[in-house]
Amino acid sequence: MTREEIISMLSTELNEKWDNGITCLIVENSDGCIPVIVHHKKDRLIVEVGEQDKRIFRIGWSELNKRS
Repeated sequence: MTREEIISMLSTELNEKWDNGITCLIVENSDGCIPVIVHHKKDRLIVEVGEQDKRIFRIGWSELNKRS
């Protein structure tokens, strides 16, 4: 998954009011199912994508708000 795909997906799934928590998602794409763990922080999200080859993205709430 690319950063843009993650931002697009999270824009529809998450609400800015969610603060200091964790959301776990399973995303289905052409490669199969991918686990996505979202750590909610006050000013940003930390998104872990995958299991063994984990990728970590830091995404600001403002990036999500542009898409909603």
